[in-house]
Amino acid sequence: MDNLSRFTGAQWKIASLGDVLNMKEEVKKVTDKFYDELIPVPPDTEFEFFRNKEFTENLLKQAVLLKKPHITIPNSHGKSFRLVVFPGANGSWKTWPLRNYIEICRRLLQDFPKLQIVIAGSSREKGAAHELEISISSSNVLNLAGQASLLEIVKLMQTSVLTVSNESSPVHIAASIRAPVVCISHGKFFGRFDPYPSNIAECITYVYPERISRGYDGEDLIKSISVDKVYRIVKEKIEKAVENISSEAISSKNFIM
Repeated sequence: MDNLSRFTGAQWKIASLGDVLNMKEEVKKVTDKFYDELIPVPPDTEFEFFRNKEFTENLLKQAVLLKKPHITIPNSHGKSFRLVVFPGANGSWKTWPLRNYIEICRRLLQDFPKLQIVIAGSSREKGAAHELEISISSSNVLNLAGQASLLEIVKLMQTSVLTVSNESSPVHIAASIRAPVVCISHGKFFGRFDPYPSNIAECITYVYPERISRGYDGEDLIKSISVDKVYRIVKEKIEKAVENISSEAISSKNFIM
């Protein structure tokens, strides 16, 4: 984004002063020079949503009434007995091993034979999604990685009983549409990007390693989260969701979106 701003040709470029939580200090010193004005955010504001809100208020010099992320999407189908799985993420340190997703999905189909599983993600995650699909090897699985539009993904999550994802964009989408999601998180940016405060997103259930080391990006932490731990949480969420789904929706063999 900084490089994009550098070459826009705009007469006056404004950005948040930011910090070095997610970038090296020497890089920040360079990119700061791309802007004509840097707006600071009070240091006691930590969670990213509130930081963005305060930046916008300072930029516009007026209050922003938005209290939480929100996207309104008409829901015409109700809930389907469907689980959405996003096995990818931008960075190996925040990606739960694919073999674990395979094991989770296999167990779920044994316990819930009528459950539909949709694999989703970006085009760069097609390889992992395909491996997950063929490893599960079930007619109850549909692979949409790299094929569905953003709007289709939003509708898919909204009409499913649950989404399981690494700490990535699907979790933020879920927060905006109040869709239930289990987030498997490394915890590197604990307090900044996750967990969402319960007063703005109650729909997210986080699964963290036993030990969280903020700022550490080793792969060992995300790998330390056990399949059993995640499975217990996911199974419990699905069992609870079944209570509020019609028998027709559970019996349906169609991947309704």
